[in-house]
Amino acid sequence: MKKILPFLSLLIFSQLAGATTADAIEFKETRVATRFQIFVPPNNDQTGRYSAIIVTAAAGTAAEPCVVDLIDDGADGDVDDTIIGAQLEAGESLVRYIKDGDVNDDYGTDGPWDGDYMRVESTLPVSVHIVTDSFWQHDWAPSTNGTLRGTTFYLYSSYRSRDINVFAYEDNTRISLRDVTEGTPLSGSGISQIDSLVDREPLFVVDLDAGEDLWIRRGMGGGLLEAGRTYRLVATKPVTSLVGATSTNGIRDGGGFVPSANGSTVGDDYLFTVPHDAGRVQEQEIRVVAFDTGVTVTLEGWDEQVGDFQTISTTTLGRFQHLDHVGGPYKLFRLRAVGGVVAVFEANWLETGAIGTSDIASFISGVYGPNGEHDFLIYMGPPGIESNTSQNGTFSHVYLFSMDGAQGVVLKDADTDGQVFSRTVDIPAEGVVDVALDATEYNALDQPSLGKRPYLRVSSPSPIAAMMSNWNDNWMAYATAVVVRNPEISLTAPSSLGVGESTTITGVLSNLGLVSLVNTELRVTLPEGSSYTSATLGGANPTRVESGVTTTLIFEVGQFAIDASLQLALDVTLDTGQAGSLLHIDAVATAYEGGSDISSVTDATIRVIDTSVATLSRLTAVGGDASVELAWEIDGADSMLFVEYKPTNASTYSVANSTPIAYSPTGTQQAMTFTHTGVTNGVLYDYRLRAVGAGGTEEIVGPVSARPVDTTPPSAPSLVVMDTSGQVVLAGVTGEEPDLAGIVIQRRPVSSSTWSTLTASVVSPVSYVDNLATIGETYAYRARARDFAGNQSGWGPEVQATPQVPQDLTFDTILAFEDMIGPGENDWDYNDFVLRMDVSLDYGVEGLEQFSVTYEPMARGAGYIHSLEHSIAIKGSWSAALITYDPAAPGVEIEREERSGSGPIDWVIFEDTREALPPVVGNFSNTDARQASFENAAVHKRLEVTLDQPSLDPVAPANAPWDIYLHLPFLPLPNEVHRPEFGGAVENTSYDAELAGRPLDFVIELDATQLAWPFEGYPIWRSFDHYRERALGALVSLPISPRALEASFHKFRDVPSGVCGLALPDPDMDQDGSPDCVDACEEDPAKILPGQCGCGAAEPDTCVRAHEIEAQTCVSLESACAAAVSICEADAGACPDAVALCEQSCAQWPVCSGQVALTASGSEASITLAAPCP
Repeated sequence: MKKILPFLSLLIFSQLAGATTADAIEFKETRVATRFQIFVPPNNDQTGRYSAIIVTAAAGTAAEPCVVDLIDDGADGDVDDTIIGAQLEAGESLVRYIKDGDVNDDYGTDGPWDGDYMRVESTLPVSVHIVTDSFWQHDWAPSTNGTLRGTTFYLYSSYRSRDINVFAYEDNTRISLRDVTEGTPLSGSGISQIDSLVDREPLFVVDLDAGEDLWIRRGMGGGLLEAGRTYRLVATKPVTSLVGATSTNGIRDGGGFVPSANGSTVGDDYLFTVPHDAGRVQEQEIRVVAFDTGVTVTLEGWDEQVGDFQTISTTTLGRFQHLDHVGGPYKLFRLRAVGGVVAVFEANWLETGAIGTSDIASFISGVYGPNGEHDFLIYMGPPGIESNTSQNGTFSHVYLFSMDGAQGVVLKDADTDGQVFSRTVDIPAEGVVDVALDATEYNALDQPSLGKRPYLRVSSPSPIAAMMSNWNDNWMAYATAVVVRNPEISLTAPSSLGVGESTTITGVLSNLGLVSLVNTELRVTLPEGSSYTSATLGGANPTRVESGVTTTLIFEVGQFAIDASLQLALDVTLDTGQAGSLLHIDAVATAYEGGSDISSVTDATIRVIDTSVATLSRLTAVGGDASVELAWEIDGADSMLFVEYKPTNASTYSVANSTPIAYSPTGTQQAMTFTHTGVTNGVLYDYRLRAVGAGGTEEIVGPVSARPVDTTPPSAPSLVVMDTSGQVVLAGVTGEEPDLAGIVIQRRPVSSSTWSTLTASVVSPVSYVDNLATIGETYAYRARARDFAGNQSGWGPEVQATPQVPQDLTFDTILAFEDMIGPGENDWDYNDFVLRMDVSLDYGVEGLEQFSVTYEPMARGAGYIHSLEHSIAIKGSWSAALITYDPAAPGVEIEREERSGSGPIDWVIFEDTREALPPVVGNFSNTDARQASFENAAVHKRLEVTLDQPSLDPVAPANAPWDIYLHLPFLPLPNEVHRPEFGGAVENTSYDAELAGRPLDFVIELDATQLAWPFEGYPIWRSFDHYRERALGALVSLPISPRALEASFHKFRDVPSGVCGLALPDPDMDQDGSPDCVDACEEDPAKILPGQCGCGAAEPDTCVRAHEIEAQTCVSLESACAAAVSICEADAGACPDAVALCEQSCAQWPVCSGQVALTASGSEASITLAAPCP
């Protein structure tokens, strides 16, 4: 049986959008209403990011549900997504994916790919938002009271692992988040059902003070909202809530108008974050628009070290002038306005992004004149690629909606008052107008260096709603409705109440409109188990009472005059339940005005206090060295306290204190602490505090999170010179610290005392190649070690090396690029650009005389626009030619560009990588698993260089292919992706627990013999050998091979054969007769299924994970030595160094010491296993 929410609620439904005169109170913008208009875009790319509209009821019961009509207007030729008469209780959602109708309006091959214009009509207030199945975007959620600041929020999560952040404006604000989903989660279209009485513990119970938020100040809220589930956020005092991608990684394509302290998006006091990828503070963008003349705006950022907000800027703005703040270093912001009101728009990756995929959707805040005139100032995002849809182009849109119609709506660019862009449109009743800017029009507006930004001023003679969107494949936006600000209901209730106590709740029902109301009704719903002694509205008793799981009091007012108000008085006894819980009362007022149903909602929240158990508050946790310090405040009755903890990614808590902590009251609030020792550094832990009273009554607060941090530096490393043929190859000998991040290497000529740092960040100690050393010059090298906590050792001893002239060499390689440059999260599929290169170097007595490089684009899985450029450090003069040719006819030149010069060569190889690899599926070429066959590049290129002064040139074989890099012209600095040998950036990942915190390069080398790379969105460690081992520092830098070609995109997809459907023989890594594509234990010759103990362990075994790790390590080392064998067979002179590299790799893993051995004599080499791997 469906249960109704046991809650009380508070606050006003109206969201006045910053009216500046007393006459302008008839209209308001609100996120909770009974009538909405919205456009649901299609996705441009076939990436599984389906587009949906979600309608969530703010009120409704089983006896009187909220009835929703979702109306597909049919302008596109179909009405297949219309749903009439959906019945929702408060908190339930109607979810409709536009692909699920008879006509697929989203991406696909069986529909028009055009999206849907929708109207939403309901009998009780609802919120409406559009979203894609993606975790990149975010927006500010409305409260059930109709504003953006309240005490109750219903949050439906349509996609996995969405985040939540909460912002407090008053001290001692307790917030609680609970999963209220009934039954199994909703999948796809349908109605999500809720049951707030389901016996689930809150996901958190946390106390915030004014100026605090859940994520930046408390480190909480990441990944809590799971797909298909509904959550109820309740607070004792009004808060604001940000949902979507708000915490660490994958945060792009998002933004929205920030709620002010008054609950609307127009005001004078704001607290907010700008969600962005971890480390990419430069992508934070804040846009402030003033709606009065002479408004002084002060923007502040939270400084964690100082423990307070610091002033960033103070600016005075005129009416409809804007302030633009882009970048860091702060992550939590406060903004105050004096002398008038402003609107604040936060977003990421718009100006700092690029035309193409920096997409977003957001409803715009505006203000009203005395006669209902409506004005907006809209910041336009860069045009999104919509070429696969009915739009067939690249655009930024302003969608203008009107219920009653609006004539002569003017749009013009704000910074030149219409000199660059000006347009006038008419909006039909219940209709929409799409004003689209293409890339040329947008670029004319967007000139930040000249102080001009892409703002459009929109002026309408009557109220309208406006949405800005440059949709491509990610968006999330709560819709705004323009409604008559009537009727209005408020509630006042105590902030806390003891178990079983009685209280009086008061309220006011008002008619603030310009006409009398008819059929006016007020419904007040009490929590489950509550009873009332008396209830009156304007002195009148309830007309009727609905009793069930909850009690609802109905007052039928009927005719309600202009400027009238009625006083509500309730004497109630509340069933307050468990100590610490939050109860809720809601009130819904409905009426009929001017031919339309109108309504208002408000609520109040009461915290339950049980005097038989201690009252807990202000729980905090701070990480130390292998310890966590907890602190809290406590009052109330005698209790025993238990500190409970778990790693954040675990599901169950353990008790940290073996002996309960005893608490006895003193009559005043006390501060207490507890230190939890023996925890693992670098692991994030959740903590909660449980108080148990004498009668067994409990109160729980938390969780809060902390990460213990190591403060002990690693030991200093020493360096060993491994090779000097055309370069210097170094290896580091370090201590056995398990948290070693890597080493930093410095170099100086022996003739100088000045050291230069070779590594921009830490590198693996296994192998480092200095390919910029001048041949014949002697250098000194030294290194220091750094752990993941940032602790550094001192400098180790110096070693010297002199690179020598190498022999002629020809080789090929595949370089795989990630292009999301900057510290933050990537998908780590290393297919944003995949390039095969053939390099030929010809040496004479004096050095390198000539060389050539062939560029063969293999794959492009990027949304970014980038060029491929090549920089080669040369001394002396040279002559060169860049030759373009058809891959099908390599000897036939299409184009030839010749140059000569002196010093470094810098050449743009492909101005736009899309020209070399035109998109095949969505934006991608040769990366999507749905692409049936490999598509050759449109052109190949070859660079031929002759050096006039070989003796001056430092170029060595291992330098090749030198500094080949991607340049992303539409991104702010740093906007180049370089190989690690040339100072390329590194980044950490949170997608893999074992690799978390490890520096991962943006460019890696793949095995050129396999011609394979990861599928789109597949982290490389899922299907490629040795990546994990190399990233963990266990192997030398060898090319990475796929475990099985069917697990990656490869060049031979169009010639299937064998069991695995490849043009090559079926891969069988463990040679057990079962091809890898059907072998779940592809590295275990004894098993093809994991069984109970897993691959690498016999059945039945103790299933100790260490056995698997050791076995995999030995297999990897054997493979490493196999590569050394190949080197020996190809070049006897290089054999001793190859043997040394293999032995050094083995030495890194004591578990395999003595088990893997390589012997070599001349050009003969072999591997032996002294004993089986454990």
